[in-house]
Amino acid sequence: MISKCRCGPEGTTTFLCGMNVRFLTPAFLLLACAALLPYASLAQSAVPDWMYMLEGSYTGNATRPEDPAGNPVSLSGKRNGKEDGFVLQWLEQRSDGSVREHLEMWKTGTDNRVEVTVIEDSKPRTETWFHSSSAASKGTLARGSEWQGRPALLRRTFERTPGALRCTESINLGDGAWTIVRVLTLNEAAKAP
Repeated sequence: MISKCRCGPEGTTTFLCGMNVRFLTPAFLLLACAALLPYASLAQSAVPDWMYMLEGSYTGNATRPEDPAGNPVSLSGKRNGKEDGFVLQWLEQRSDGSVREHLEMWKTGTDNRVEVTVIEDSKPRTETWFHSSSAASKGTLARGSEWQGRPALLRRTFERTPGALRCTESINLGDGAWTIVRVLTLNEAAKAP
């Protein structure tokens, strides 16, 4: 039976059959923080809404300014097992007929970061991207790097339209102008019956 709450000695409250409970002790605060920590880390590493557009199979074309005809490309994206990112498999047929294949493992982190581990030719490399201007149908990743031996900002913009996905890769060499270096235009692959 719950009795009326009444203030007891300083820092205690009497309730539930007259038991004295000290609420603001260091042990209580530590226990409360430990209990809430898993929820806080889930909120910090939550996958942004726009990233779910990467889930599925797509086929299309990758074009560059110097090669407007482009090359066939395909993307297969799945959520990772921890539900904090995606695994992407890219296949691109080059103009010489060879096929370039690489995997990207995306993991969301804190402070709008996305850790991308790229595995190509059995060699992994990790890149840190920052996502911004996110909406359910559009997301942008950016990071500092180099382009043809010069410092540069790289930007990847993903846009989802019904039945299609478009990825635009751009560079900024420090002059404030963004130059498109590659565009991937992908359509959803037909699902098997």
